[in-house]
Amino acid sequence: VTLMGHSAEEAALVGLFLHGCQIVAASTSGLLGYFLLEWSKRSADHAETTSEQVPAHLS
Repeated sequence: VTLMGHSAEEAALVGLFLHGCQIVAASTSGLLGYFLLEWSKRSADHAETTSEQVPAHLS
């Protein structure tokens, strides 16, 4: 703390701010990953159902 020239109060505020940013970043990336997986599952399911609907002589 003293190397950076911050008081203990300032260092605590910076630490809380950085921790809050870390939580927001983790939540955002987690939600993005979840929606990406759900989208890829739906795309795969849609591709399977569309290929099943095509008659055999047309595929």
